Amino acid sequence: MLRLDNVQYRDVVVEIERATLKKPFLGGYRHKQTGVEYHHAGAQTMPRSRPQSAVQRFCRDTQTTQQRHARQQTANETSTQMTQIGTYVSAQQDRLVQPRPYTSADERYRTIINKAIFVCQLFKLQLICGTVVCSFVLIDYCQKWLNMLQN
Repeated sequence: MLRLDNVQYRDVVVEIERATLKKPFLGGYRHKQTGVEYHHAGAQTMPRSRPQSAVQRFCRDTQTTQQRHARQQTANETSTQMTQIGTYVSAQQDRLVQPRPYTSADERYRTIINKAIFVCQLFKLQLICGTVVCSFVLIDYCQKWLNMLQN
């Protein structure tokens, strides 16, 4: 109800638009005690709507492309040179590569497990030897100290 100067009342309908998207915080102030945020005017306006264009956007022709097949040559090229009439290629630095015996996946897995166990054993041995050596050094220091006290 709205009150006018001549004391008449009239109903006024007010429409409230609820935004479906959350706008980013573009600036403003926050009340320290209540936590209420007061935004600048630019953050309270509705976003601009995109004008309608005459181009149809959701048809099959716009969403698909024509496929093209093109061959591609890489930049890395390799070549070999062989000895023939008029060309001599030295074979002094050549090395012969011999095939090794084939190892299956199970054999490779067993090798990895055995080497891992061997590394663990060496590590434990190092820990034990380190403590043993450390204890011998301590015993040696104690004996020297006792000899100093007796002299």
